[in-house]
Amino acid sequence: MKILITYFSQTGNTEKVAKSIGEGISGENPIIKAINDVDVNSLTDYDLIFLGTPVHGNSLSKVAKKFLKACPENAPYKFALFSTHGTPGTQEKTAASGLFKSATKILTKSNISAVETFS
Repeated sequence: MKILITYFSQTGNTEKVAKSIGEGISGENPIIKAINDVDVNSLTDYDLIFLGTPVHGNSLSKVAKKFLKACPENAPYKFALFSTHGTPGTQEKTAASGLFKSATKILTKSNISAVETFS
């Protein structure tokens, strides 16, 4: 299985999580790249794409949203979405839930599967 781990990180936290995921699945030899270094036309080279982004206003960052909207429809790959945030207490679930709903809505419109979400 060919795996890409891509992320948008402003403070470095999401990048750290992306690299930790990469270490956790190192036997799969994942490719780890910042989202701005990924050409969406090359995504068909992968079977699974991890996409990480911080929560912005209970939704996706603009960079991640633009990336997902640029993905070709009916793509054969699947997404696993992860987020980082500094939301305190019970608001944490609300923030992450809003982000994942936004992402899933975009992917569903393009007929692309999201296999997992985690925060």
